[in-house]
Amino acid sequence: MSEVDSPARDEVDYRIRGHSELVVLLGSPEGIRAVSKKLVLLDGVSRVRRGVFIVSSHSSDYFSLLEDIPRVSLVKTREIPATHTQQEDSPVARAYSIISYSFKDPTSKQKKRVERLVRRSTSIRLRPGVLILPVLRAKEKRRLLDSEGTPSLLDSRKLAAELDSMGGSVLRWSRLRLSNQDGPALIKQAVERTLSGDLSQIEYKLRDLRESVRDSETPTRTVSMRYRLLARRFREVKFKWERAGKIWRYNPSKRLKRTHNMLLSVRRAIETRS
Repeated sequence: MSEVDSPARDEVDYRIRGHSELVVLLGSPEGIRAVSKKLVLLDGVSRVRRGVFIVSSHSSDYFSLLEDIPRVSLVKTREIPATHTQQEDSPVARAYSIISYSFKDPTSKQKKRVERLVRRSTSIRLRPGVLILPVLRAKEKRRLLDSEGTPSLLDSRKLAAELDSMGGSVLRWSRLRLSNQDGPALIKQAVERTLSGDLSQIEYKLRDLRESVRDSETPTRTVSMRYRLLARRFREVKFKWERAGKIWRYNPSKRLKRTHNMLLSVRRAIETRS
C-alpha cells in the first residue's frame, strides 16, 4: 500500500502539493474515456488511476473539457473539524480520505471480499475502485467506530491495509477537503447511491427467493437457509448504515425499512408454507 503523503523509494510520487487538487471523475468508464485521454495532454494534469487525476494548474481547456462531467475535487487541509462544531455539518468543512485500489485480473472471491470490507467501513463509492471516507478525530473515532460491545467499522487506514493484504494496488490520500462547488451535492448523491446499491442486491435476491418459496418443488429447508443468509446480510448492512448515517449526516431509515419489510414478507411466506 502506498501512503501517498510519504511515498516509498522507487514509487511514483502522487503527493498533492501546494494548490494542487485531487480530482475524481464520476461519470461511467465509457463516459469519461474520451475526456480522460484529452486531459492527460494538458499541462499540469497527471493521471493517477482511471478517473483519478492530480491537477496542479487549470487552463481554459481544462474547464472546457470538464464542463459537463461531474467530479469531486479535493485539496490538502491540516484541520480535522469536530463533527459537532461544523456549521450545519457542511460537507465542505469536513476532512476526507480517498482510497484508490485495483486488482490485476480479480477473482470472484476477491470481489466478494472487497464488498464485505466496504460494508465493514464508513466508505462511500465515488466510482469503481475509488472510495471516500470521512476523517474523524480520535475521540469521535472511538465513539462512532469502536463502540464497546459491537463490531468496529474500518477507517481509511485499516481498510487500505486490508485491500493491500489481498494483493491490491492501493493508494490512500488523507486530510483532504472539498474544493469544488458541486462537491457537497455529489457526495450526498454518492451516499444515496451506495446505500441503494447495498440494499438493492439484497432485495434482488429476496425477490428471487420469494419465487422459490412459491415453487412447491423447492424444499423448505433450502429456502429457509437462503432466507437466514439474506437476513444476516441485511443485519450487516443495517449495522453499517446506522453508524455511517450518523457520520455522513444522512438518515437511512426509510430505505432500510423497505428492505426490512421485504424480509418480513418473505419470512411470513416461508412460515405459512411450513
